[in-house]
Amino acid sequence: MAAPPGNDIYIVSDLHLGEGWNTQTQRYSRLEMFFYDQSFGEFIDHIIAQCRDNGRTASLVLNGDIFDFLAVVATPMDSNSTSRFGRAAQHFGLGTTEKESVWKMRNILAGHPTWVVALTRLLQAGHSLVMIRGNHDAELYWPAVQEELTSTIVANAPEPEQESLRNRIEFRQWFLYEPGRYFIEHGNQYDTTNAFRFVTNPVLPPEYHADQQVMLDLPMGSLFMRYLYNKMRLLDPYTTHFVTLEQYLRITYHHNFVDLLRMGTIHVPYFFRAIREARLFEQQGMAPVKREHETRMEALAQESDLGDRLGAVERLAKRPIGTTKYNLLKQILRPVVRSSLTFVGLTLLSVLGWFYIFNFIQETEWLTRGLLGKSSLQAVLAVVTFIGLFLGFSFVNRALHRGSDPGEDGNFEIAKKIAALLNVPCVSMGHTHGAQLRHFDGGAYANSGTWIPHPGPWDTLTPGARQFTFVTIIGTDMSLRRWNTDAKRAEAVILLDDYRPTTLERLLTDDREPARLPEEG
Repeated sequence: MAAPPGNDIYIVSDLHLGEGWNTQTQRYSRLEMFFYDQSFGEFIDHIIAQCRDNGRTASLVLNGDIFDFLAVVATPMDSNSTSRFGRAAQHFGLGTTEKESVWKMRNILAGHPTWVVALTRLLQAGHSLVMIRGNHDAELYWPAVQEELTSTIVANAPEPEQESLRNRIEFRQWFLYEPGRYFIEHGNQYDTTNAFRFVTNPVLPPEYHADQQVMLDLPMGSLFMRYLYNKMRLLDPYTTHFVTLEQYLRITYHHNFVDLLRMGTIHVPYFFRAIREARLFEQQGMAPVKREHETRMEALAQESDLGDRLGAVERLAKRPIGTTKYNLLKQILRPVVRSSLTFVGLTLLSVLGWFYIFNFIQETEWLTRGLLGKSSLQAVLAVVTFIGLFLGFSFVNRALHRGSDPGEDGNFEIAKKIAALLNVPCVSMGHTHGAQLRHFDGGAYANSGTWIPHPGPWDTLTPGARQFTFVTIIGTDMSLRRWNTDAKRAEAVILLDDYRPTTLERLLTDDREPARLPEEG
């Protein structure tokens, strides 16, 4: 085991290393998100110093989406590249077979040498490294990719040390679990956009590939990222990174009409062709893949000593969209249809109500006598109508330009169920990029956030307040921390108390009702 029981745990996720720095061009890849190799190295040195001072060992858990294989669009440069990889590879990068994934892994590591050397120092200091696969680095599923990463890390050490360093590196396909202490996984299985159909066997049958090779069964979110969103980011590399399908659909708000027209005429057809080639909707031939997954689940349940509880955890996962065309269409159109019907319904009720009041004023004689004449009531109605239209248009504008709370993490409720099922006090995930720490009766849930920019309202308090975040588990105490790149120290992440606004406050402001912390025992 690369994570000895009882040692200190440091959890980092969602670094999204891409092609990085090109030594020949002296430029970064246009799709690169991680520019913090030096800061990460200083963070590693901090872990080494902390453990040296307290006489303990540590495991660094890289909890998914450490690498962004989806953002690697380069292809091997040679005279036969076009014929060997095809037109799709020239536009979107290599595919997801094991051989192609090894080349992409090598390309990523070559662009981040400082980051790799930092991991070597961690291992040389006697600590361990655990890699958990996410949805952006699903290619870590392949043994050859794992070997490429391991060999590159240990190659920085003297040859006599290399074998011992290898023994301190472990790869996990789903989760890391220590009985009575913690459960750690990336968290994409609870997101319908990015969940894998079969988490322990995320592949497609070889007959789906033109050369009968096995490739990964990418979720819909990965296809959006590779075939559509990457093209948008090539136009505007400063676009915020998005995670869910709802966020992908909302990015059109950030582009002008000419860009949208260009993407619609040039890139969207490629996306639909990619879906067709990926055979995403095909159910035929998936039975052997499912059987292998079930076999691996039985072995994993026995190995982890979780038994039937492992199946209970798996059943908490969301059904991925795109397994059928109807399911995909429903997921895409449901929020649009629901919002449209709500808007139309409220508009019709408001118009009918207005005409009813207006008619009531016109037809009721006793109401229009005395001081409250007909013209006075009509003036009051006009003022109320103006105020109603103002509030109505403000509400619609906010609804169109505002999504869910950027700090909201729906995995909190899932984490409570996992903690109860497995009897662990600490549950940690990543994936959403929203750093979070919430306590419940008997334990806590932490989202390790991200090291790439995660802009939000918290930046008005401290710039980059939710960037460079990580989670620590010391004993059974879990904390959410942030690496201060300027001061070169770890500090608390700014988390504010929950507040439940009144109905009037929710109507007049952009605030949404946040989740209230459960009462702690």
